[in-house]
Amino acid sequence: MKKIDKAFHLVKKELIVALALAASLVSLFSLMVVLLPKDAFAVAGGVVTSVGGAVIAYLVIRSLKFIRSKKTIFVSYTHADSEFVNQLIEELSDLNVRFLVDRIELHVGDDIKTAVDSMIDAADSIIFVVSMASSDSKWSKNELEQAMSRKKKILPVVLNADAIPIALSGLYYADFSTERAVGFAQLRKTLGRK
Repeated sequence: MKKIDKAFHLVKKELIVALALAASLVSLFSLMVVLLPKDAFAVAGGVVTSVGGAVIAYLVIRSLKFIRSKKTIFVSYTHADSEFVNQLIEELSDLNVRFLVDRIELHVGDDIKTAVDSMIDAADSIIFVVSMASSDSKWSKNELEQAMSRKKKILPVVLNADAIPIALSGLYYADFSTERAVGFAQLRKTLGRK
């Protein structure tokens, strides 16, 4: 929560600076109306307005980019592991992360494969929940293949070490197989990084 508060404080600060700059430009513009001849006023006013507008636009864009810095993570899992995924998202909800979960993002009538592919494309990284159920799931295998073909960073979350796919066998993983607190600490460390 502290990171979110800090983000809003920085955005608020930059927007206040932009508003102060705008007010200063209005004051300067008013002073120019009184002091300068009409020809000089037109040129100077155009320059001041252009420079001021560019500075304000820069500050606003910078603020918006800071807000977008939230990581987007697609969670690949089987529905047999839904309860664990709910717990995972709840436990990590204080991080600056947006989780994409099919059952939350999908709407009635959506083409599931197309929507899931779009979520994978939109994600910065993929949490792949490894369990005995996922090792038997065609959907999980397909999602992993899609993520790997798109060169997405895969974050294996292992519920059962015997179910780790060969494609992920060389990756360091968050180990939830023995003690969940250890897995959460490992994942929190990774997701908390910039």
